[in-house]
Amino acid sequence: MGGGRAQRSFLAGPDLGRAFLAAGQRGRPGHAYLLGGFTACWRDLFKIVVDAIRLPVFEHPMFPKDTSEMGEFELPLRVGLIFDTTLVAARLIYAGVFERYPNFPYILAHTGGALIVLMERLDNGYRLFPDCRKYITKLPSHYGKRFYYDTCAFGESALMLAIGSVGASQILFGTDDPFIGADTQHVTRLPIGDADKAKILGGNAERMLGLT
Repeated sequence: MGGGRAQRSFLAGPDLGRAFLAAGQRGRPGHAYLLGGFTACWRDLFKIVVDAIRLPVFEHPMFPKDTSEMGEFELPLRVGLIFDTTLVAARLIYAGVFERYPNFPYILAHTGGALIVLMERLDNGYRLFPDCRKYITKLPSHYGKRFYYDTCAFGESALMLAIGSVGASQILFGTDDPFIGADTQHVTRLPIGDADKAKILGGNAERMLGLT
């Protein structure tokens, strides 16, 4: 896994691509602030490097820029991170990023924040508002169902919703920082078949990374 924190480090797209390939890198993390901006250097990066070599991108949120209304109850951690993930993913979908660059795997932390719950709402926006279909030709859920989602959700119901919405083939076992109660039990105890559990616990990642 490779990474970079400053946008300046992404300006030389071909050099970055060669560096990733030479080092045998299998993916890179992206913070929501950078992905949300999606400036010209990001477009070059995606075209020349990320999409061309199918480089997986893992999006982990940061606290929103303005947390002035989240001053108690640990709301930046409890709500802010989820908001950040959801906002960035929705913006990238509507902006047509995944229509222009359909080949790279996009992975969302925390089981996608609230994106899965909001997919039908995003679809409705596409139907109602010209601005929401300016850069895409398919429903937002079409792109959202191609994303990968980690298992770092708090509870069986959230994971079952994700599996029911996008399929077990799009769920990746996640550890987070580490995830509270970090072991495999939140997957192995799910009421799904053993084959789907095996996919989530490693099979999907192996397929996505080209290891099988």
